[in-house]
Amino acid sequence: MKNARISVMIIAVLAMCFTSCSKEDNASQDPEGPQAVEKVTLSFDMALKKFDQSRMQTMKTPVNEDSDVPMCPNAETTPAFILAMIEKPGGGYVSDGVGEANDVLIRVIDNTSDSNADGLDNYLTYEETFLELDPGDYTLRYFAVLDAGMNIMWIAPNSDDTYGPANFANFVNNPLPHVIELEEGTKHYDEVEVLCYDQAFAREYGYLFFDFQMVPLTYVCFFGNECDINGRHTPSNFKIIVWEHDTEAQSPDAFFDIVLDRSKALVEETNNAVYENGIVKSADPLCIPLPDRTGTDSYYAEIWTVDENGNEEDLIRRGNFTDTMIKNGAFDDPDSDLKKYWHFREGPYCEEDSTPCLLSPLAWYENNFNDSAFLTGSGITTGTQYSYVAPNTSNALVPEGTYTFINNPSNVHPDFANFDNGDNMMVINGSVENDKTVYYSFTCQDICPNSDYYVTFETRSVVTRSPAELRVSVDSNLLADVITTTDNFQKVGLWIRSDASGQLKLQILNDNTAPSGNDFALDDVKISNNPSIMTGLDVLVVQP
Repeated sequence: MKNARISVMIIAVLAMCFTSCSKEDNASQDPEGPQAVEKVTLSFDMALKKFDQSRMQTMKTPVNEDSDVPMCPNAETTPAFILAMIEKPGGGYVSDGVGEANDVLIRVIDNTSDSNADGLDNYLTYEETFLELDPGDYTLRYFAVLDAGMNIMWIAPNSDDTYGPANFANFVNNPLPHVIELEEGTKHYDEVEVLCYDQAFAREYGYLFFDFQMVPLTYVCFFGNECDINGRHTPSNFKIIVWEHDTEAQSPDAFFDIVLDRSKALVEETNNAVYENGIVKSADPLCIPLPDRTGTDSYYAEIWTVDENGNEEDLIRRGNFTDTMIKNGAFDDPDSDLKKYWHFREGPYCEEDSTPCLLSPLAWYENNFNDSAFLTGSGITTGTQYSYVAPNTSNALVPEGTYTFINNPSNVHPDFANFDNGDNMMVINGSVENDKTVYYSFTCQDICPNSDYYVTFETRSVVTRSPAELRVSVDSNLLADVITTTDNFQKVGLWIRSDASGQLKLQILNDNTAPSGNDFALDDVKISNNPSIMTGLDVLVVQP
C-alpha cells in the first residue's frame, strides 16, 4: 500500500424502539383486543476512525499492493445526509416517498459529540418517519454519506464481486450487505464501516458508477489473446467502448452521431496489463456495467487493442447486442463454466472467439479505381454488367452501357462534364436496358451472419440533363430509396445486413434508361462494419 494511513468511518446503526398504539387499534370487537405492532425507529450514529497500514495484516483476503484506498479529499467537510438502500423483509425497499422508490435520504444532525467516550466525534441522524418500521429482518444493501451538495464523501464497501473483485471489502471487518434484525422492545446497533469515496474506484468498492444513479444493471466480462505471425500467443491489452443504441427511439442519423462521439459512450475502459520488455506478460479480464431497464436495452460496442502507454492501436471487434442476449447466455464461455464472460482471440494463428461473430472482426474493403480495376480475391469480388472500353479516345465512352476508369470524363465523351478528379473514377454511360447492374459486390470473408455492415460511395452526374436514378439491391432485394445524381459529388451511405450464411451481396442499378442523359460517375467505394466510414454523408439509405 502506498497510502500510509487510511480513513475509515464506523457507522453504528441504532434501532430505537417505541410503542405506538392508536384508538382505532383498540376499537376491535375481538374480546382479546387487537395485537398492536410496535414500530421500530431506525436511526444512525457514526464516528470517523483511522487505522494504518498494519491493518492489512488482519484482512481476510490479501489485497494487491497497488489497490490503494483513496484518502478523503476534504477532511473538514461536514456530512449532511445518508443515502441508503434498505431491503424489506418481504421484498422491495424502504422508501422516503421522494425521488427513487428504492432508497432513503436521511438527514444528519449538524452537531457532534463523543457519545461513547472514545475520543472521536460522533454524528447523529434525525429520526425520520419513513424509518418507523415493522419488526423483521431488513437488509442494508447500500450506504453512502453525502455532503450538503449531495456528493458522496464516504461509502460502505460491498462484498458482492459481481462486477469483478471487490478489493475494498477486504479493508473492513463486515462489508455490506448486512442483515438488520429489528425486534419489538429492543434497541439494535449495527456497525457499518465506510471508506473515503472516489468514483474512479467504484468497482473496488463492489459497486459501479451506475449503482450510484440507482439504475438496474447487468454486466459482461471480456478477456482476449493475441497471436502474431510467428504463432506467439500473449494476453491482450485492450480497450472496450460501449454506446447505448436504442433502435426504436433513435433515428439512423442519431445512431451515427452517438457512436462517432466518444463523450456519449456509456463505458470506455482499458484492462490492466503487465509488460516485460515491451511484451504483455499478463492481463486482467475487463468487466463492464450496462444499464438493464424494463424492456430491451440495445448497445453498440467496439474493442481496440492498446499499446503499453494506453494508446489505441487497432479496432478488432465491433457489433450490436442487447441485454436480452446477455441474459440468454450469448456471452457465456462454452469452454468453461464462466457466465457473462466472452473470450476473443485475435490473430492469424489464434482459435475462434468463444462465441464467433458475437462481436464481428473488422471488415474493410476499398475500391477507389485508382489502379483501373475492381477488387478480386481475398474474399471479395466487385464488378459490373456494363462493358469496359479503354480511355484512349475522346469518343471512347459514346456507346451506351459502357464504362471506363479516368480522372476527367470529358476526355472520353465530348458531352461529359469537364473536371479533373485528381485520380481515377468509374465513369459510366448509362444503359438503356432495365436491371443492368452498374456495380456489384460479393463479400464472404470476415463477414458474420445477420450482422450490420456499412457501404459508402461517391457519385455525381457527368451530364446535367436527365440525371441517373440509382437504386440499391441487397441480397437480391431492391430497396425503395432512389438516389438522384447531381452536378456535384454526393457521399452516399448504406446501412445493410449480411445474410444468414455470412455473405454480403450488393448491387447498384440505374432506374433511368433514357438514351439521352443518365450518365454518371462512381468513386471511393468502401465496405466495412466500422461506422466511422459513415461521416459526412449527403444521402443515407437503410435496409429495412
